[in-house]
Amino acid sequence: MPRVLLDRDPLLEPTRYRFMDAPWPVSWIGPVQFDADGAGVWAFRCKFNHSGETLRVHVSADQRYHLYLDGRRVGRGPERGDLRHWMYNSYDLDVTAGAHTLVAIVWWCSPTSPTPPPWAQQTQRPGFLLMAEGDKAPEISTGHGHWDFRAVTGVGFDPVPSINWFADAIGWRVKVDGQAYPWGIERGECDGWQPARVLHAAAVASVVWESHPYWLLRPALLPEMREARFAGARVRHIEEVPDADTILVPVNAQHHIAAEEAGWTELLRDHRALELPPHTRRRVVVDFQTYLCGYTGLTTSGGAGATVRVRWAESLFIHDASKQKTPAQATQKGNRSEITGRHFTGFCDTFTTDGGAARAFESLWWKSGRYVEIYVETHSEPLTIDALAFTETAYPYDFTAKFNSSDPRLENVIPIALHTLKMCSHETSTDCPYYEQLNYTGDTRLQSLVAMTCSRDDRLVRKSILLFDWSRTGDTWTSGRYPTRSVQTIPTFAMWWVAMVYDYAMYRGDLLFLRQVMPGVRAVIERWRQQIDETGLLKLPAGWNFVDWVKGWQAGMSNPVPDVGCGITQWQFVYTLMLAAELEGIVNEPLLAQRHVQTAAALAATAERTFCVPERGLFADDPAHIRFSEHAQVLALISGQLSTSIAAAVANGLLTDGGLARTSIYFSHYTFEALAKIGRIDVLINRMNLWFEHERMGLFTLLEEPEPSRSDCHAWGAHPVFHYFASILGIRPAAPAFTKVMITPKLGPLEWAAGEMIHPLGSIRTKFERHGESVSGEIELPPGVTGELVLPDQRVALTPGLSRF
Repeated sequence: MPRVLLDRDPLLEPTRYRFMDAPWPVSWIGPVQFDADGAGVWAFRCKFNHSGETLRVHVSADQRYHLYLDGRRVGRGPERGDLRHWMYNSYDLDVTAGAHTLVAIVWWCSPTSPTPPPWAQQTQRPGFLLMAEGDKAPEISTGHGHWDFRAVTGVGFDPVPSINWFADAIGWRVKVDGQAYPWGIERGECDGWQPARVLHAAAVASVVWESHPYWLLRPALLPEMREARFAGARVRHIEEVPDADTILVPVNAQHHIAAEEAGWTELLRDHRALELPPHTRRRVVVDFQTYLCGYTGLTTSGGAGATVRVRWAESLFIHDASKQKTPAQATQKGNRSEITGRHFTGFCDTFTTDGGAARAFESLWWKSGRYVEIYVETHSEPLTIDALAFTETAYPYDFTAKFNSSDPRLENVIPIALHTLKMCSHETSTDCPYYEQLNYTGDTRLQSLVAMTCSRDDRLVRKSILLFDWSRTGDTWTSGRYPTRSVQTIPTFAMWWVAMVYDYAMYRGDLLFLRQVMPGVRAVIERWRQQIDETGLLKLPAGWNFVDWVKGWQAGMSNPVPDVGCGITQWQFVYTLMLAAELEGIVNEPLLAQRHVQTAAALAATAERTFCVPERGLFADDPAHIRFSEHAQVLALISGQLSTSIAAAVANGLLTDGGLARTSIYFSHYTFEALAKIGRIDVLINRMNLWFEHERMGLFTLLEEPEPSRSDCHAWGAHPVFHYFASILGIRPAAPAFTKVMITPKLGPLEWAAGEMIHPLGSIRTKFERHGESVSGEIELPPGVTGELVLPDQRVALTPGLSRF
């Protein structure tokens, strides 16, 4: 029963005037009553007869659904969008002749409830929609066919746990009471069904005449998320505990019950049932030996009233979560492979059994981490755990790029970086899968560069660009993160969105897509122009003008005060204007391109007058020349607007001045860009020591920032993989859509380096060897691609196929 991806609305007829018609012959349905400040789970059921051919249906819900046909799950959804771009998923159902039952389990949490939905989840009210194509449409489509509903009793949600750092951001921590749950409901069984309430007609944004300003439908943009049963779990600790409050109990190796280890291992790895006696309390710490995003599945028999809680954590903490601590103390974890003496704090799902046989529980939404803690408490009956399984989920990226070199440390970073990117890629890109699951512009630009370098699949990149375009508010900023149920303005991130569009234009192309988003690019540029005062100084706007997580800065800002000048932001806008100028050239708007270039030159001249400190060869962050950072220097260097002499002085200052605020993991991407520009790959590799240390620290993914780091999985740190290809091998687009390539190998201290980089028309294969100051090697370009090889002493034209030099 595969999901299908559509490239247009199935009922949109472009040759017919339909503005006064409902474009879909279907309506939303919902529960008759619901608590607008609460949460709920409902089942919707439709019984029908079918002649046996494939049935195509389009399905959506607010907030989420699990769809079942005759008790078998068809899919989860809908794909995440926003209220004005509400996604529906499409399925081709292989339905045999005879009677059938469709059931959708739909859940909804009010933003004002004690158990709010994820920060990334926009919502209006609980609702469900299904449209069938063909002859069965009147019988099956919601609002026309007969659909019943009933509450799914026994399912609730946990309130925000008492841990630090965005504990309520991911939402949907489920509690299932098997004694109240209507078993068999996914097959449409149980009683208590009543006709669902018809809400209003469905609306498609492209043809609507008048509609509610929400649930404007469009086809899903992405393929089905990858789901696979995980089989690599290892039991690390088993102990008897006095009660369920295990957060306060550090793991004590002396309490480990070794005799029970084999049974738990067989349950997790071999799917053999495990029986726990009456009046038992067990705490089991399981190590996935990797980082996992996944759903929990539990099947039990007997053991009425028993509790099974599954809590997820990236790492165990040195301190418990019960005391007031500074953020630094609260995030101390040490080596991630160590658990003895550590505290287990995290997000959980909780299941209570009713004593029935083969009761199947599951989480509604995925969680993430390296570890799970399983707490089991039985009462007067033994409990049999028939199965405990974890289903891995992520965007179905297939990374096929390759890189190796004479320094094996570089290659060792690749699997960690790409696994981090996978774990941060779902229905949207996410900053981190554990704490926030939010799509931030600054993060996603770097993730997209790595994705386009290593994978042929750019659909998530395109969706990310669209999401930020859709996020633009009345003052035209793109939202700092999107989708989101609260407004967050990060004006500096709006410039990184322009850079994302530029990256896509150069690495992939698609002129029609670029023209679609260029009005948003222009809006962002013009909004930033409003911040230029009469002296040519760019004043900081109101909002969170985030730059980087730098120790000593307030909330990631060198200067947190609005309406003043900032050298970092001034140079970022110069850099962004030059990218926007290239974009305007691509879409054949030369006058706009010329205007951007002129503005960039004027701003650069003002930056030199205002922020330049010649005696240090540096640009200050502030007009008073008090604060200095690497950030200002690298943005000035990569802007391309410095004279040769000033660029040389700034490069020297960047390399030698010890008084600069240092770029962190995220902003090091721009440092690496500057180092590649000035030919200092040796410094770039030396700056990667933090990446080289990850494996020694017991990490399978990349940190958010240097220790103590909140998040253990942050894909903005994957950018070195991009630089392996773009900066060391020197492979960069020389024309839109990568139709031409410029290759400028810079090996630095490496004796040799080789790689295979993804290109829209195939792959670019290179191998370079250093011989003193000279380089030899070979380059293979895909058909239809030409380019130029740039060496210190010559430039060589490249043609499709293999070239040796």
